[in-house]
Amino acid sequence: MQAIVKDLDDAATLLPASYASRPNNWGRASKAIALALKGRLLLYNASPLFNPSNDRSRWTVAATACKAALDTALNNGYILNSNYSDAFTQYFSREVIWSRPAPGAYRDGGIDQEMNPRGAGGYGNINPLQELVDDYEMKPTGLPISDPASGYNASRPYDNRDPRFYATILYPGAMWKGRSLNPNDADAPRPGQVITNYWPRKYLLENVNLFNLTGATDRKWVLIRLAELYLNYAEAANEADANTAGITDAINAVRGRVDMPAYNGGSQDEQRIKIRNERRVELALEDHRFWDVRRWKIAHTVDNREVHGVKVTGQGNVTYEYPVVEKRIFNNTQERDYWLPVPQNEIDKVSGRNSEFRQNKGW
Repeated sequence: MQAIVKDLDDAATLLPASYASRPNNWGRASKAIALALKGRLLLYNASPLFNPSNDRSRWTVAATACKAALDTALNNGYILNSNYSDAFTQYFSREVIWSRPAPGAYRDGGIDQEMNPRGAGGYGNINPLQELVDDYEMKPTGLPISDPASGYNASRPYDNRDPRFYATILYPGAMWKGRSLNPNDADAPRPGQVITNYWPRKYLLENVNLFNLTGATDRKWVLIRLAELYLNYAEAANEADANTAGITDAINAVRGRVDMPAYNGGSQDEQRIKIRNERRVELALEDHRFWDVRRWKIAHTVDNREVHGVKVTGQGNVTYEYPVVEKRIFNNTQERDYWLPVPQNEIDKVSGRNSEFRQNKGW
């Protein structure tokens, strides 16, 4: 790890903080990218999977690196888009620090083709879980739906939720491309298709027409954006010292962008729960959750259980049921599933030079 940190430090001193003409230099390495990667690396290194003794000094080092990355980004013109969706649908977003081109809209593998409901001409192949839906708080109160004081109404489960829910997930009854989504009719899954009756909204353009193949514009997959830097800093600072000034400011910068009620702080454990849930909903469908639950050492709980979708019945007075769609198994024997297996060809390359190199546990 030390070699990677050194490489990133060296790069940060040699690279421009940003480029005067960002559109012409999109994706090129910059100081902001190098420092953001360094912050993420040190955050992971301080996390329970890599830091089982909870060496607090690792968190302190991570917090310093994450703050440097955040300050560099802010000082060089990166902002939180006032419209949350713009970070995923604008080709040049002032929130996105690092990205790569997304696939085209149409045909097999097309971003819109794969994600859209079937009634919109899509394949409906990507299906958010009910567990993700349940993690979005209520907007009026800022409380989770499990809290009796939240204002959640089980008979109208999609009302008054965190605005990021509506920007991230399409749900039964949502208006999309001029019609209400109906998983019992036009948006029903193909026979044998595992389905939750939820679809992605993030990254999709409503004016794309998959029937006549019109309306698409280029988009980019987000690799690093400013909101992550705020949450990286909040997490590292909370674990280093829960009384650090600026933790709630970082959380509320992300929440405030979508007009969610401000978080007023709490104990270290309470702040940890809040920060982890903010990552869950703010960064949903952006390839963070898989790694987060592993580095936090909670995958054997959250990824080792039944997961659910939604079934809607009736019109007008709709009833909702939440059937099991899959039983997920996370093998915690010898902690095997917390690590990926090292390919044999990589082992062969290293073994002759480093006799201490070993395959990951359990593989």
